[in-house]
Amino acid sequence: MKYLLYYLLIIFLNNSLRIFLDPNLISIIIYILITLPIVFRSRIGNIYNIQSSLLNGLFFGSTITYFTTMFSGLFGLLLFNPITNILGKILIVFISSISEEMFFRYILFEDIGRKFSIKYSLGITSILFSIYHMPIYDFTLFTNLIIFILPIFILGIMLQKIYIKYNLLTSIVTHFTMNFTSIFISLSASIYTAIMLIIVYLLSLFIVIIK
Repeated sequence: MKYLLYYLLIIFLNNSLRIFLDPNLISIIIYILITLPIVFRSRIGNIYNIQSSLLNGLFFGSTITYFTTMFSGLFGLLLFNPITNILGKILIVFISSISEEMFFRYILFEDIGRKFSIKYSLGITSILFSIYHMPIYDFTLFTNLIIFILPIFILGIMLQKIYIKYNLLTSIVTHFTMNFTSIFISLSASIYTAIMLIIVYLLSLFIVIIK
């Protein structure tokens, strides 16, 4: 599982370099690194019926965004972000959505799948996806955000299910739609937010399974 070792390298660089370099620069470097394995692949999964993939991705992403915004607003967990450098933020969201989905949903999942069943590969990939999003480099921030590791794990399962049931493009569009909303709104870092996200992601996972 060579890409699992590559993942560990990315985690190390992502957390160690942030101590010395600008976080935005590190993000760009990491996105480039997790996209590099695609260059050495002869194909990128099964992407068929592009229109259907786009519509399904928009549906899932919009559904998650709707429930998240509705519940967080209802319980006073919603925060509004200052509208600055919109184009730059959209570009980062676009790049991060594509690179993360290509690496976790396709490269890493397929690599782990050579050794384990789909069920175990799904679980392992989702755990790695959760760890990747944890700020290990900052102990204080890490302890504050550790409560979000479970919702991110469930989100990883949902995105992986979308990849398995539909295709890579659908999971990319879903991811992008969710991240696009984060340009304008964010959620308070509290246990109530984590619980709310767990409920929303479980509900969304159920919708993905039955649709």
